[in-house]
Amino acid sequence: MKQSPKTNGKTEVVFDWEEFVDNNDWDKVVDWWETSYYFTDPGNTTALEALLARIQEIVPKITVRNGTEVLERWLEPGDPPERWKGYECLRGAAQILSMGELEAAILSAIPTPLEEWDEFRGAAKAELEQLRGEPEPTEGDESLSRVAHVNEAFLSFEKMEFAERFLLHGATDDDEERVLKETAAELAHCAFLAGLHCQIALGKSNEALAATKKRMAANVVGNTFKNYEKKQNAALWRREVTRIAQNLSDNLSVSNKAKIVRTKLMASSELEEAVVRVPAVGTIRNFLGKN
Repeated sequence: MKQSPKTNGKTEVVFDWEEFVDNNDWDKVVDWWETSYYFTDPGNTTALEALLARIQEIVPKITVRNGTEVLERWLEPGDPPERWKGYECLRGAAQILSMGELEAAILSAIPTPLEEWDEFRGAAKAELEQLRGEPEPTEGDESLSRVAHVNEAFLSFEKMEFAERFLLHGATDDDEERVLKETAAELAHCAFLAGLHCQIALGKSNEALAATKKRMAANVVGNTFKNYEKKQNAALWRREVTRIAQNLSDNLSVSNKAKIVRTKLMASSELEEAVVRVPAVGTIRNFLGKN
């Protein structure tokens, strides 16, 4: 199969996966990008990007509601049968989106927990800063005002950042400092998400209260949480792949390394406990080839 796009005489760009997509043969689609594709030019992601865009185009999006919360997302394999009525042939495409491996194959590098947390924290602070300049929606004692809660949130961020610096002070070398940074970032991110979900859960008993949280919940929790979870799963198996590959002989080809790594991943208790799907040999081979 050819990696480079080709024309069909109508100036349209056509890739080798199109026939499989048109026939809703999702097993062949997965086989194409996880195996055959990587025998050509794995560094060129044009075909993969086009495939992802096509799948995102054809998998239906739905809007789910609960009280004041509204979330738009693609259909997922685990959705009830009534939502899949008329779209059963696209269930395999939805599975590809849900697993996130195709998207991960396109990215040259998965963001680290530290990068994820920095981005998330920045978005939360920007949202809080905007709220700080808006009129108070309620009346009463200033200590319970919205701006008071915003100030407390910023104070909590400052305390968190101080704790991170204190933790890093005990690092003995660069490797230990990196591990501590990543661990602290992952803990902080998970704790922040847990707090947001607790807040929304408590607010469900009072829809008026939940409504005041709707914007931040939509911007910070909804799709962001799903994307974070997907990226964290990809980051986990990539860390495991890197760890295992470092102990293999440099005389092995990338393909042989990928096969050995996948065998070891299948027996990895860490991935099993985290409920992370072991990637295909082609996915591992592509990752090792880039690193």
